[in-house]
Amino acid sequence: MSPQVEAGNFYLPGAPNADGRSYDRTRTPLSVQGFVEEMAAFPHGAHDDRVDAMTQAAKRLSRRRPRAVYIPPPERRRRSLFW
Repeated sequence: MSPQVEAGNFYLPGAPNADGRSYDRTRTPLSVQGFVEEMAAFPHGAHDDRVDAMTQAAKRLSRRRPRAVYIPPPERRRRSLFW
C-alpha cells in the first residue's frame, strides 16, 4: 500500500506545504488532516479504522475484473417501503 500512496496514486483534497513534503494546515480540510495523521501513525496509533477502510477499498478497486452488479429492470423489482 505504501508504494501506491508514495507514487501519488491516491488523491486527497487539500494543498501541499511549501516544501511539498506535507500538507498546508491552513488550506487542507480538518478531516483530511486527521486521516493523514492516522495513516502516519499506523500501525502504532490508537485508531486505525480509516486506514483499514482505505486499504480494503484500494484492494477492491484494484481488482482486474470488477464484480458485476445485476440491477433488475423496474418492472421486475420488488416493491418496498422505500420505493
